[in-house]
This record gives sequence, C-alpha cells and structure tokens, in this order.
Amino acid sequence: MDRVGFAVFSICLTLFSVSGHIEVVKLLLSKGVNVDFQGDAGTPLMWAAGANVNVKAGDATTPLLIAALNGSAEIINCLLQAGADPNAVDKDGDKPIQLAAARGSRAAVEALLAVTPRIQSVPEWSVDGVIEFVESEYRREQVTPEAKKKAAEAKARGDDAFKRNDIATAIDAYTQAINFDPTDGTLFSNRSLCWIHMGQLEPALSDAKACRELRPYWAEACYREGTALRLLKACPSSP
Repeated sequence: MDRVGFAVFSICLTLFSVSGHIEVVKLLLSKGVNVDFQGDAGTPLMWAAGANVNVKAGDATTPLLIAALNGSAEIINCLLQAGADPNAVDKDGDKPIQLAAARGSRAAVEALLAVTPRIQSVPEWSVDGVIEFVESEYRREQVTPEAKKKAAEAKARGDDAFKRNDIATAIDAYTQAINFDPTDGTLFSNRSLCWIHMGQLEPALSDAKACRELRPYWAEACYREGTALRLLKACPSSP
C-alpha cells in the first residue's frame, strides 16, 4: 500500500475509533495502518489503542476521557482492560465517570463505577445516583447569579408572607422564585407546605415530588411527600 493509501486508512482509523466501531478499528489495525498518523484530532493511537492507553493530548485528554464523553461503553471496557486510568481528569477536573453520566450513558457509567473510587460529593454511589447528581449539577450551572439573587429575594418575600399566615401571597412569591431558579429544591418544599395549608393536596404532592427529584436524599423532601400522600389517602376527594 502506498503512502496515500496508508494516510487514508489512518484517517479512517481515527474516525472509526472516535465513532466507536471497534470491529472496523481492529480490521484496520490488522492491515498495518499507521497508528502514528497525525491528523487534526490527533493520532489514531490516541483515540483507539496502542502502547500507552493513558497518552494525553495537549488539553490533558486521554482516550478513556474521550470514550466516556461519547458514552462508548464497549470502548471504555476495552481501554480499562488495557490499563486505562479511570481517575484521569479533564481540564475541568471531571473524571470519565462524570463525563459518561453527563452523556446519559448508563452502560458507560456502569462500566466505570466499579473501578472509580467514590466521589465524596455524590450522595449515592450507584449508576442512577451518579447520573442524577451530574444532571442536577448541570442544571444548577445554567442558573445565572442574577437569577439566583432574584430567586432569593422572592423566597424571602414568601417566607415573610408564610410567617404572617398569608399563604396565597407566599405561594405566589415561591412560584416567582421557582421561575427564577427551578433547581432549588427548598422552594418546592416550601410551596408544597403552603399547598397543604390551603388544602390543595395534589399540587402539594407534585411539588414534594419535584423537591425529591432535586434533592432525593433530603429528609425534609421525603417528609413533604409522605405528608401529602398520607393526607391524600385520608381525603381522596381533596381538590
């Protein structure tokens, strides 16, 4: 095969490696494709396999980090078997399991869970727990500081109204706060309590569930949901 042919095959190797077509990668490697061919995305060796599975690009990216970012469970397993480091971090300090969770790939997270030391900030070290935590962190990052400030101001108005037993005004204020920051479980918990005071058990349960989705291991969230369910069972005809 001439140099042009090797270059074309090497480019294919890079593309198929990134895309996760393992059998095609194996075939190209068996044909003697140049794993050191340098393209815009780096060498095929960096993306697929080779002597050093922990080789890093200029931005500290490793093949395992790339595979996790793509949610490629099969490639992740191959790289782990070859000695890839599950504790390598990207430029933002995220490990492969966090990137896989951000991708929403359960299979990729499952492949990495057993070989990754527990991250203390993640409340539940399970496939669902990691994915839920990463997704909630992403949602929080989307709320601007200005929105958080306005949400806090609206919450303060709601707290004050609740203390005065002005429940309708409190609900309105908490709703405004939620519109500014829908990632704050406390706001849903507070509004759920207001709905209970108003005898509106269906929205109380809905807010309690929203709170639990945001803070699944918060005792108050569990209490709010349990209270709403208990009252609904006692008063099935409640509006």
